Amino acid sequence: MREVIISNPKNDSVGAQLLSLYEALKGAQAHEKLVFNFSKLKWACPSLILPLSAYIKETDSSYNLAGSPSKSYFNAINFPRGINSISRFEAEERKNRTYTPISILKKKKKKKRCLLCLKHL
Repeated sequence: MREVIISNPKNDSVGAQLLSLYEALKGAQAHEKLVFNFSKLKWACPSLILPLSAYIKETDSSYNLAGSPSKSYFNAINFPRGINSISRFEAEERKNRTYTPISILKKKKKKKRCLLCLKHL
């Protein structure tokens, strides 16, 4: 598998993040298995890592977090699988309140959702 180094976006704009994503994937063949190296990535933004997560799952690619300044964030959001339970989401959110993990929240009836949201205020 070919290694692809994920570079830092030049700034925090969505355009810069998409450019970093493009640079990472521009030479890839359709369904090519890659090894994504995140050692140079200082800050992981959802618009950059969500497509990479989908690519990793779709192609059975792999990734390397060794030496990555963002390793704890990737672990907290359970990269690339994501978080799919509210209890895990709540635990991770309370652990370090500087960000909200990317998650899949199960939809409840509107009244239950409202009560659940109010419960945490």
